[in-house]
Amino acid sequence: FADNWKLVSSVGVDVPAPVMMHDLAITDKYVILLDFPLTVRPRRFLANRFPVEYEPSNGARIGLSFRKGKNPGDENQTQWFDVEEGVVLHVANAFERPDGNVVVHGFKSLPKGESSYILDYTTAFLHQWILDPSTGRVIEDRCLNPNELVEFPIAEDRFVGTNPSYIYGLQVTSIGGPICECKTPQVGVLLDGVVKFSTEEETA
Repeated sequence: FADNWKLVSSVGVDVPAPVMMHDLAITDKYVILLDFPLTVRPRRFLANRFPVEYEPSNGARIGLSFRKGKNPGDENQTQWFDVEEGVVLHVANAFERPDGNVVVHGFKSLPKGESSYILDYTTAFLHQWILDPSTGRVIEDRCLNPNELVEFPIAEDRFVGTNPSYIYGLQVTSIGGPICECKTPQVGVLLDGVVKFSTEEETA
């Protein structure tokens, strides 16, 4: 976009299935795209079903697409990395390391069935992916904290696209009390606190 928010250029990105790409992240060089299998298929309307469902058979990918002017001549290319299936609606942040690897932090959930993340709430946890653009390898794909149920991540605005010391999320409980199992609460979801996560790597 130009300074007056007029669209200057647009780049198409091909994905194998229509998915609910609800969020993305940016670094200095890349736009990070989330091709996770929360699919949107209008034909479900004809069967009186909600159009969004979880289809893990479609696989999951994270894409790195160059931002305009960051790699002239190659801005229409997206490099894809196959990752473990799940649902990632919200990204906390992403940044590039000095070695060129890209770190992505987001809140990931693992639905147990086809019912979409929206119709059948599934708890999410802080997850980290480390991608190596030079080799196309996924160096790391893991849950960083399996104990805190969270949603709606955020990093401070001044650290977006860089390496922050902390990221934040809203703590998930229910109107009926703490959620002891990772499933839809019987009474309703309640966001009743803020969780602060350190992103500093542990050293020996």
